[in-house]
Amino acid sequence: MKRIIWITADSFIDCDWVPISQVSQAYVVDWLVVLPTSGSRYKETEFGEFATRHPNVRVHFFYMKYAVSDPRNILDYWRLGREAKLFGGDIFYVNNSPSLPWYGVFWWQLPRDRKIMTAHQGAVHIGMRHKAISTLSRDLIYRNAKVVNMFSKSQAEMFRERYKKPRIELANLALKDYGAPTVTAAKGSDDCVNFLCFGLLNYAKNIDLLIDAACNIYEQGVRGFKVLIYGSCKNWNFYQEHIRYPEIFETSIGFVSNDDVPNLLARTHYFVQPYRVVSQSGAMKVAFQYNTPVIASNLPGLIDEIREGVNGFSFKVGDVEDLERVMGKRIASFHDEYDVLCSKMNEYIQEKYSPDKIGTKYIQMFDNFIK
Repeated sequence: MKRIIWITADSFIDCDWVPISQVSQAYVVDWLVVLPTSGSRYKETEFGEFATRHPNVRVHFFYMKYAVSDPRNILDYWRLGREAKLFGGDIFYVNNSPSLPWYGVFWWQLPRDRKIMTAHQGAVHIGMRHKAISTLSRDLIYRNAKVVNMFSKSQAEMFRERYKKPRIELANLALKDYGAPTVTAAKGSDDCVNFLCFGLLNYAKNIDLLIDAACNIYEQGVRGFKVLIYGSCKNWNFYQEHIRYPEIFETSIGFVSNDDVPNLLARTHYFVQPYRVVSQSGAMKVAFQYNTPVIASNLPGLIDEIREGVNGFSFKVGDVEDLERVMGKRIASFHDEYDVLCSKMNEYIQEKYSPDKIGTKYIQMFDNFIK
């Protein structure tokens, strides 16, 4: 069997459990997991059972000492490249974001004709930090890449406008499974409709639009709903000022642990993504995993994966009145439509995002690369 050296950054580990599980049926995988020394989303112990269940997967760990933007990372990236190269695989698959220039110290050590890079964003957007540096860093990697793996048709089209040379391989992002919930799942007979927004709360996520929409429909006399806001936020006071009716909000500002995700999604009726800008959404794949319908702004990176009335609903980006309309309709027709919607969503998700289908795309990509 051919060998893949699969290198994953901490922020993308949840994207790779399913693909590696499937690909290891056709390839030997040395999985090099790159973790920060503090604040890691995953611990080494979480990989033990996975490796036991997949005999063709060997898991290795590499720790980065400094914050992502710290120039001292140059040495760690050089060490990472040296370690990865020593594995000597047939393919080097790298799932990371080359947003800083010292990333090239790692990338250029790998064998030129044996490496595949991912691109989760088609271009640098307003929600990204250090835009000029990110653009330069991406150019250093992608202008000369042979194959780039992407996960959204709209992002691939955007990527192609700037980078003409690489062959783009498209695959759906796998669903993100954080384990089974221990609470009763949301259903159409519930008395209160829960709208959830969770994760990193920042300008790009446009949480203030959701807060304003909820307060507005409450003023209009709509009852029987609550907005759940869970996640880390550096300027929560700004959003707090938008909350005119605290009784319709449930907030928990801070890091949401992996263990908390299943129950949070299970008791949610609609996952709301009122984003100003997005490339594609990993959080949407969490909602899909727990069969939670989505309400999202009609940005290409989101509506690529929304089938109206099947797995969710969309509204005009930045339009508070349109978001009010969608939320109001969901509340008004909740008891009649919700269980039917969840049934349709489950069928659609099983058809499009099954592990077998995800794995087939990855294996085809690697087979084509070797040929």
